[in-house]
Amino acid sequence: MACKNIVVAPRLNAKTPKILVPRILKRNERSIGGLWRQESSSWGDNLGLGNRDHLLHIPTSASPFHGLTCLRNHYLVASQIQTPGSVSSGVIFTWPLSKPRGLLRSYPLEAIGPLSSSKDGIYLAGGATSGNVYIWEVINGKLLKTWHAHNSALTCLAFSDDASLLISGSEDGMIVVWPMISLLDETDSGSSHTSLSVSTDHKSFITGLLPSSNVSHSVFVSSSLDGTCKVWDLITGLFCKLTHFRNQ
Repeated sequence: MACKNIVVAPRLNAKTPKILVPRILKRNERSIGGLWRQESSSWGDNLGLGNRDHLLHIPTSASPFHGLTCLRNHYLVASQIQTPGSVSSGVIFTWPLSKPRGLLRSYPLEAIGPLSSSKDGIYLAGGATSGNVYIWEVINGKLLKTWHAHNSALTCLAFSDDASLLISGSEDGMIVVWPMISLLDETDSGSSHTSLSVSTDHKSFITGLLPSSNVSHSVFVSSSLDGTCKVWDLITGLFCKLTHFRNQ
C-alpha cells in the first residue's frame, strides 16, 4: 500500500543538530546509481509550510511499504512506486526539512522499495523487488555497494544502532544480518557476500525489523504476516523469544 500524503509534525523545543549537507551533483554530471540530483522545481511547488499543526505537508507521494526514512532530522527520503507500464527505473525523492531548497531526485539502477538510514546519517540502504540491496554514502550520494541479498523482494531494512550491521527481510520470510565491514571492503569485488546470520523461521512476509542495543546485549525484533513477533540475538542470530498474535 502506497502512502499518498506525508505530514511531518514539528518537535517543540528541540535543537537541530548540525550535519554536513549532501553535495549536489552539477547538472552536467552523470553518476549511474548515484543518490543526489537537484531538480529545478521550487520549494513551494512540493511542500506546504507555515502551519502550526505540522512542519511540512507533501500532498503527492507513492511510497511503498517501509519506503520512508529520515536522515538526521534534516532530510525526508522516500522511494516511489512506479506506475504500471512505466519504462523508467526507480526514483527516490528527498526533501530538506529546514531550508527552502529544491527537491532532490535520485534515479537508482532499479525501483527501490524499503529504505533505511544509519543513525549517524552516513549511510542509506535501499532494497529492490529483485532481491538486490543498495548502499549509498549520504554526504556525496556515491553508490558504495550493491549485491543480490535475497531470492525474493525486499520488504524491510534496518541498521543496527552503531551502523556496524544491516538487517534485511524479504517476502519469503527470510531475515539476513550483514556485517558492514565486509560489505564495504573495497578489496572484495565478488557478487556474493558472507552474512553474519540467516533465519528462515518466519513462514510469511517480513513486516518489520527493530534493532535494540544496551551495554550487555544486542537484539532485534522481527514481525511477520505469519502472525508472530520474534526476538533474536543480533550477533549470533539465535532465537530468544516468540510472541504469537492470533487473528481476532
